Amino acid sequence: MKKAGVAVANPSLHKCFSCDNNLLNKEIICNYCAAINDGDYNFFDILSLDVAFNLNNEEIEKNYLRLQKQVHPDNYSTKSKREQETAFKYSSLANEAYHILKNRRLRGEYILALSGIRVNSDRDNVLPPQELLREIFATRDHVQDAGNLTELMTISQENEKSLQKTFDDVSLYFQQNSLNHAASSLIKARYLEKIKEEINLKTRILQNESNPNH
Repeated sequence: MKKAGVAVANPSLHKCFSCDNNLLNKEIICNYCAAINDGDYNFFDILSLDVAFNLNNEEIEKNYLRLQKQVHPDNYSTKSKREQETAFKYSSLANEAYHILKNRRLRGEYILALSGIRVNSDRDNVLPPQELLREIFATRDHVQDAGNLTELMTISQENEKSLQKTFDDVSLYFQQNSLNHAASSLIKARYLEKIKEEINLKTRILQNESNPNH
């Protein structure tokens, strides 16, 4: 399985606790006896996806829905307590995995975390460069100073272009296994997303000011 930004391990075998047959590639549901197995799975394993930044959102959703159907606790109401608890665990983990992996920034951050690199969290070990902070602060000032919707739209369009370029850079850096550069770009993406939120808020304010009766 090809992985982006993390070491690639050979597929490993482990045994189904119920029938003792081999489970390949960290399968949760045994293909032989349909027992649900616990294990050391990351979010990509849980949704049967390669560890990669560039993923198809339709595939993420398809695998999520399939897994939720498989591990729904109602399916294990007559099974052993072990399987009931495991089903509940993976039903919850499937939700968390889907939330993280469907979002490209969170997905990138998670790939980095698998390699011990943390950004945009309370445990960061990569910090934003001062040049980026100055750039972000200047853009935020422009948003706050914008006096009309036309001016704000121009800022919004430039921010969207910068955001897309930043995610393109993230994709390239993961392909090159340049994790520190990917980390820096994901930090920038987080700031640009916050600016997008500020632009949306300022847009609503200006719209209300121009239409006070609505």
